[in-house]
Order: sequence, then structure tokens, then C-alpha cells
Amino acid sequence: EGHSQDINCVDISADSTLLASGSLDSTAQIWNLETGKLMAGPFKSIGSVGAVRFSPDSNKLAVKLDWGMCLEVWNTR
Repeated sequence: EGHSQDINCVDISADSTLLASGSLDSTAQIWNLETGKLMAGPFKSIGSVGAVRFSPDSNKLAVKLDWGMCLEVWNTR
């Protein structure tokens, strides 16, 4: 569990129960803020993750690469 390289970005869900993290290891992961346990992922990206953002209902996670114009959208449930 956890990232193998530095974390570049985080986002907290609208209901403050989940935290998404994006890393230089080219993954995004979703954590339960109360328990600290991994809830979803790792979602493997095509490169280092530069930004993560939950949808308003937390059912999707947008992942932007650290470089370029690529945006990936993952189902979180």
C-alpha cells in the first residue's frame, strides 16, 4: 500500500470522507480519511500525476498528468 515515489497532489471529497493522492510513481489512490485505509486504486496512469480532483458525488476521479494535456477520468466505485 502507498505510493513508491513522492506525492505531487491531493484532493478531499466533498463530504470530507475520502482523500485522493497522485504521485510521481504514475498512480492515483483513494484513502478513507477516518481509517487511513486504501479504498480504491492504485489507478495506473501513463505518466507522473500532477493533479487529482473528485467529481461532486465522488464517483469519479479526474487525473491530470504532470506534463502535457492528458486528462484521465476513473470510476471510483
